[in-house]
Amino acid sequence: MVALADLPLKPRQAASPPERAPVAVALRPDDPDRAARLAALAGVRVVSDPGMADVLVTDALPAGREGPPVLILAEGGAAVAALKAGARAVLSPDAPAAQRSRRR
Repeated sequence: MVALADLPLKPRQAASPPERAPVAVALRPDDPDRAARLAALAGVRVVSDPGMADVLVTDALPAGREGPPVLILAEGGAAVAALKAGARAVLSPDAPAAQRSRRR
């Protein structure tokens, strides 16, 4: 039998999941409208330097493969070519901002 003194006074609170740091996103070419839409999303931080980014969102695969993973905004044959060339992901340029910000 358990003594009343051994029972906790307050129920233990469930541990909350750890907070994730915002995903740093760099845009090339710079697009103020797209940057504003992405910056308004929870969990996204727009940065100007691709070297500080977790992901680079661009219209074409940059020369040289150093740096963060690349998400290309393209459709059709350009999308297929970007994936074959090494892009991490491809989305339509008209994709909603929430779709472009999904975590890896």
